[in-house]
Amino acid sequence: VFRASSAVQLIPLLMLTYFGKRGGKSSNKTLNADEESTPASKSTLKDSLAILFQQSRTIEFWLHLISRSIIMILVSFLLFIPSYMAQCYEMSSASSARVGSMFALGCLLSVSTLAETTYPSIAAATTAEKNSNNHAGGSKSMSSSSSSSLSR
Repeated sequence: VFRASSAVQLIPLLMLTYFGKRGGKSSNKTLNADEESTPASKSTLKDSLAILFQQSRTIEFWLHLISRSIIMILVSFLLFIPSYMAQCYEMSSASSARVGSMFALGCLLSVSTLAETTYPSIAAATTAEKNSNNHAGGSKSMSSSSSSSLSR
C-alpha cells in the first residue's frame, strides 16, 4: 500500500513534464498589450525536478507533504474500520459500514473544530461578516415591521 501510494505521489511530476512538453496556446498570451509574445520553452524532466527542488525549500511544500501523508494514514484507517467491526464484533456489513461512516463524520467535525481554533483570525472574520449581515438584515426587517405597524 505504501509503495503504491508513493508511486501515486509521482503523478503530478510526470504530468508537469508531459504537459510542459506539449506547450499550450494559453502560454503564448501576454498580460499586457505592450509586451511582445514569446513562445514558451519546452519543459524537460530536468526542469521539472529543478522546480520541485526549488519548491522543496519552502515550508508550504513540507506542510503539504506532511498533510497528504497524514490524510493517507487516516483514509486507510477509515477503510479498515468496517472490516474490523465485522470481524471482531460480528456486526453485519451494513452496521459496520454505518459505524465507519460515523467515525468519518467525527473526523470531519474534529478537523473543522480544530480549524477554528488553529486559525482564529479567519474564524473571527467569518463571524464578524455573519454578524454584520445579520444586523443589516435584522434592521431592515425591524424597520419594515415598524412601518407596517404604523400604517395599521
